[in-house]
Amino acid sequence: MRTARGQLASLSLAEDGRRDMTAEITTLQELEKRLELGKSQIEEAKTRLLAQKSEMEQQVVKLDSQARQALSAGREDLARTALERKQTVQSELQKLDQHISDLEAQQQKLIDSEATMRAKLEAVEQERLGSSSWWQTPAAFSSLGFTKFLTLTNVSYYGGWPGHQAPEGKSNLALKVDVHGISLRKLSTIFTIPWSEISDIAIEGPEQAQRRFTATRLVALGPLGLAFKKDSKGSKEAIITVVTQVGDEAIFHVAKTLPREISPKLEPLAMQARRAARGNGREDPSTEPVQAAPDLAGQIEKLADLRAKGILTDEEFANKKAELLARM
Repeated sequence: MRTARGQLASLSLAEDGRRDMTAEITTLQELEKRLELGKSQIEEAKTRLLAQKSEMEQQVVKLDSQARQALSAGREDLARTALERKQTVQSELQKLDQHISDLEAQQQKLIDSEATMRAKLEAVEQERLGSSSWWQTPAAFSSLGFTKFLTLTNVSYYGGWPGHQAPEGKSNLALKVDVHGISLRKLSTIFTIPWSEISDIAIEGPEQAQRRFTATRLVALGPLGLAFKKDSKGSKEAIITVVTQVGDEAIFHVAKTLPREISPKLEPLAMQARRAARGNGREDPSTEPVQAAPDLAGQIEKLADLRAKGILTDEEFANKKAELLARM
């Protein structure tokens, strides 16, 4: 149809370069509306043709019946006339089928073009918002499924978020991930780390998480190291570390869940957060700052205390001590 082809021709115009993203979004939205209108017009035309086809098929059956009755009555002339009309209608039916097939092909092209247009529109909207506001884009939470949020249960909080440093819960809390950020909940929200503050998310097993911590981090965590050692004996558990833009690390323990069960949903969000952090010129928060020399003796003393309590083995103590001394 001419209207449908007009929509496809308009689509090709969208390929021209546009400087103003606001104007580009407006143009894409208008083209999307035209595509939707084209689809609607084709659907209406197809409905009319299908109704016409049904009438013609009934006419073929009626003419065939008339021809049989005429032959039974010895009226070959009437039978011949009915069969000729039947043949004419069948020929028109073939043309109608081809017309319907052409409409369906045009309709599919518009459907494909609309999908392309929507993807392009989302990409431009995300570019306009900037990677630093990635969570505001429509496709940002597609990894979480239709609901656009994820709730993890059996959660314990080990501290690290400046707004709520004290550890809390014994696998009786919940962690909710949605457009607002990552929230620790019980009966209500305890605190929320907004996406604007998040630069990375790590999903690991307890042993992986402990190995990732440097000596300075281990000293700062204190009894958390013991918690990791106890938890690591379990068969199913995960450690989620939420890294902030300023380098703080909020640590959550999820019981009865393996890292591989969470990663497919959270890793796409972590990638977007890392990309936004790089785009903002943030330094890698996983890099430990060099501690001032006056703190060195105190840190080694804390490591010795952790060894005395059985949290660190002699070998781990020696390695962490050497790591601290290497920073001098």
